This record gives sequence, structure tokens and C-alpha cells, in this order.
Amino acid sequence: RRGRLLQSTLVVLQVSLAVVLLIGAGLLTGTLSRLLDRPTGFDGSRVLTTHLSLPQSRYESPVKSRAFYDQVIARLQALRGVEAAGGTWALPFSNDYASTTYVRPDQPDAAAIAISTAPVRPEYFRSIGMRLVRGREFSSSDDTDAPAVAVVNETLARLLWPNGNAVGQRLTDPEDRADQVEIVGIVNDTRRRSLADEVAPEIYLPHAQATWDGSLYITVRTTEDPLQYADAVRAQIRAIDALLPIGRQRTLDEVVLDSVRTQRFRARIVAAMSAAAALLTLLGIYSLQFVYVNSQRRELAVRRALGAHPARLARSIVNAGLKLTAIGLLFGLVTTAALSSALRPLLFGLSPVDPATYAVPIALFLA
Repeated sequence: RRGRLLQSTLVVLQVSLAVVLLIGAGLLTGTLSRLLDRPTGFDGSRVLTTHLSLPQSRYESPVKSRAFYDQVIARLQALRGVEAAGGTWALPFSNDYASTTYVRPDQPDAAAIAISTAPVRPEYFRSIGMRLVRGREFSSSDDTDAPAVAVVNETLARLLWPNGNAVGQRLTDPEDRADQVEIVGIVNDTRRRSLADEVAPEIYLPHAQATWDGSLYITVRTTEDPLQYADAVRAQIRAIDALLPIGRQRTLDEVVLDSVRTQRFRARIVAAMSAAAALLTLLGIYSLQFVYVNSQRRELAVRRALGAHPARLARSIVNAGLKLTAIGLLFGLVTTAALSSALRPLLFGLSPVDPATYAVPIALFLA
């Protein structure tokens, strides 16, 4: 009897631990799935990205940097199978990020808002599958000799001009009222830094009018698998500057997936632990039932000989296992609910007490 009590206690603890891990794995997997289902605002399925950083020793002025990128983009656009080639200083979901404060010139006393800012090349929006909502995109004529222009996203347009059209309006630097840009276009909203974040106000500036450093993400939209074009892209860059180091080449979809690598790692680790715990628990339940039945064979035989129906004997055995499993499930559910506050910061789009996630381990062990 003492041995059976110890075995029963171990099975209850196994079930409890496995329930906690299975629910945790379900919540983390559900979070990852919901994050990946969120729209990014662009189509990165056939986009190859290549990061370049021009050394200042050979590209000491913005004029030289822009001339280099003009040649690179022209060569890439001429490649067979390339639909569009552009570039941006701050690729979505990369570590590069900048913001600038702007105000409306006709509202000088309004609070300046921080706006995500990125210089981009012409054809950039088309190269990553963004949509022009109104106005126009940048062109090669938007250079240092032309008036300063900008393209904004829908969120910024609604924020500053909720009752009108932002195209043709102006934004100014609150520190220098003479520094103004005219909005010539509106593009669709995109997520920039995290799939969990809400869309933020964004402004895009022509790369030819920017005085930023010489780094740029080249974006190439292809008709086939973009990684097949990686060698061709490197060859075109080296044809212009053979000494230039070429950064990592990835598809834009890979860049997005890398942004959730922490969530993926958590989900995989907990899922692996949960699978092992569930297997051990099922083996524990089976083993306890086996020992119980084996030790009761003589009694079961006597009861059968005295007229007990086989189904009644089977029910008594199954009920003994169900009782331990139910106790373990109860302890596991209570423990998980108690840990819900610790789980909440790791979740997105799911409650720590999501009924569907809780139902899976319950159904598994009862079955």
C-alpha cells in the first residue's frame, strides 16, 4: 500500500507538471502564430535585401555615395528577372531606426511629434510591395536642386490632417521653421520594428536629398526565388567597387522572421520540454495501471468467478487511473492560473487563461 501511494503521488505530480508545460507551450505557440498572422504592410516573399556600408575614406561626400548607389541600382534594374530595385536606410524589422520631430507650419504652438524617418530610393515602395494611396512616389528629379519633398504613411496623414488631404501640405522642423518639406504622396501603413507594435507615424525622404551616412539596404524584387539572385547582385556591386565589403543577404521574409526569433526559441524549447513531460506522464499513468492490475489479478479473478461483470471490473480499474489523472489536472490548472501574471508579458493576442489552450492537455490525459 505504501508503494502504491508513492507511485500515485508521482503520477499526480507528473500530470501537474506536464499540464503546466503543455499549456505554456500552447500559449507561446499561439502567440507566435498570431504575430506571424499580423499584416506587415508589404510583401517580402520575393524581395532580396543586401546591406552596404560605404567607407568614408573613399566615399567622403554624399555626392559620391549617391553616385555609387545610382550605378548599382541601374545595373540591378537591368538584370533579367528583376521587377524593381530600390533601397532604404532603415529596412523594416532591421536594427536601423531613426525618428525626427515635425509640426505643421500653420500650428506653430502644437506639440511636436516624433516620426519614424527613413531616406529611400525611387522604386523602393514598389520593390517591397508597398501601395501608393495618393499622390506620387519619388523620382530621379527629387535631388538636391529640387524642393524638399516627402512621402508619409496613412497614419501620419490621418493624425495631422484628419479632415483633409495631406498631399500638398507641409511639415517643418520645430527647431528651424525655414526647414520645410512638402508632402507629395501617401503610402500604406507598415509595421517597422515589431509585429506586436501598432503602426506608428512614418515619413520617407528622397535618398538624393538626404545627408545621412553611406549605408543602405538594397531591395530587389524578383520574379523567382530571390536568393537565386544573390550572386548576381554581388557581382554587379563588385563590378563598380571590387573592394567594398558586402553585408548579409537575406529575403525580406527572413528579416521579419528574425524579428520573432526570441518568441520562436521560447516556443520550441517549451514545446520540446512539454512533449517529453507528456510522454513520461502517459508512461507513468500506464505503468501505475499495469502495476495496479498485476497486483489485483487474484482479487479480480475471485470477483469474476463470483459473477462480477467484466465491464464493471474494467470500470473500476479505469476509474482508479482517472481519479489520479483528475487530481493531477486540477493541481496543474491551478498552478498555471497562479502563474498567469508571469506569462502575460510573453503573450500577444491571447489570454493567459485561454480556454481552448487549457482544453488540449485535459483532453489528452483524460483520453
